[in-house]
Amino acid sequence: MIQNLIDAWYSHEEAERKSFANGGGYLAHYTSAQGAHAILNNNELWLTNVGSMNDLSEVHYARQVLQSLFADPLTLPSTFVRTWPRLFIACQKIVMEKLTREIVHGLITRNFVSCFSAENPSDDADAGVLKYGRLSMWRGYGRDTPVRLAISGRALTADGPSPNAPCVPVCYGKLAAFEALLKCIQSLLDASADESEFSNEAIEQAANHFVRLALLTIKHPAFAEENEWRLIYNTDYGRDDGLITQRQVSRLGTVDLIEVLDIGPNPPHFRNGWHDLVPHITIGPSRHQIRTAAAFGALVESRGLDPNSLIRIADVPFQPTQ
Repeated sequence: MIQNLIDAWYSHEEAERKSFANGGGYLAHYTSAQGAHAILNNNELWLTNVGSMNDLSEVHYARQVLQSLFADPLTLPSTFVRTWPRLFIACQKIVMEKLTREIVHGLITRNFVSCFSAENPSDDADAGVLKYGRLSMWRGYGRDTPVRLAISGRALTADGPSPNAPCVPVCYGKLAAFEALLKCIQSLLDASADESEFSNEAIEQAANHFVRLALLTIKHPAFAEENEWRLIYNTDYGRDDGLITQRQVSRLGTVDLIEVLDIGPNPPHFRNGWHDLVPHITIGPSRHQIRTAAAFGALVESRGLDPNSLIRIADVPFQPTQ
């Protein structure tokens, strides 16, 4: 019953994910050469805790946007307030009364994400991105040895590696967040369900799920060029499918907990394995481009794949970090 209500909330997102996947889009994962090599070699994706991966101001910005949206019920469709009053009140109460900084920090410790930049081969605006990568992403990720994995959008969106870790697009700014909220509301109204059919527990859980996801998928519009999608896992979801495990890692002088998503040696729906899953690998600008390309060439060749067709060199001038 609870899952039915959550599914009704987000049916528009399912349609958007399938549309992106069927359009042949890529989700580019920018990371270090070491991280990219581990993904390919170990058949896994790392989901990093939100608190250690992102500036916390991102989450607090999302909180401010939500509070602004729910501060005035008149800005929301009256049919939502009338038809689903318990759900509306539950969402409003969480947003306006419970999202203290301390509560937000508590949510952060239980949420893990992996970030991607959406790219559409059929979009002329993305032609340069497909050839060179996004300069802001090269600068922001991968440090001195950046690598970009172009992962099939279908692998992470329509089919999905795990139902417990949805991959969803980011909203940039208040207007985009408002439009996303309207889509959720419309999905609910289109479901033609009666609120009386759902228990208070189901209503409360659906409201919590919405607010939690919104906190992690609303960003300042200044970041819109990244066209980001996020693979999100909350430790409250459970590990029923056995695909997600927790691991402790040491890096950058500290110890982190990460969630590891197993994507298997032969991902489902990909008859050609990694060649379908990762159509190409781009070696980013660095002092070590040629050596890094050779190392990745050896890795893909060991899988019986042609490195010349998979590996690209980003034709971007190298700018050393200061």
